[in-house]
Amino acid sequence: MEAFLFGGGRGGLDVLAGWVRHGCDLEAGGAGAPARDLGDRDPAVRLLAALEDEAPAVRDRAIRLATRYIEPEVLGELVADEANATRRNAAITALERQGPYAVRYLESMLSRPEGDVVMFALQMLARIGDASVVHSVMPLARHPAPNIAQS
Repeated sequence: MEAFLFGGGRGGLDVLAGWVRHGCDLEAGGAGAPARDLGDRDPAVRLLAALEDEAPAVRDRAIRLATRYIEPEVLGELVADEANATRRNAAITALERQGPYAVRYLESMLSRPEGDVVMFALQMLARIGDASVVHSVMPLARHPAPNIAQS
């Protein structure tokens, strides 16, 4: 589980544990806001669950933490998961906010077989704006799937 945190360090787990312990919507609702009951699970699992919480303020806080503490590879798998659009969108936002740190992984997503994942990776790379990926992106302009070619 620690492997998906940046550097795999305990520091990230401690931040996540404190965030979960004090309530997921601390920033949004203030000190008196009720915490979401995400069960007695690992803090990292709770963070991933918060990425799909029904409350936008909880999701926003989870996205900020995911941006900082979850590796691009884990977020990329959430993007590839078609079962949950809310979590997928949260993962896309977190990857974009990781910026240059996520570029190499996003570039590797361009060769995935799922067309929607390739399309999302192209869109994220465009929003990040790293010129180093031009050589990987340009061939996709001739992709047979119009959604990919136009992304």
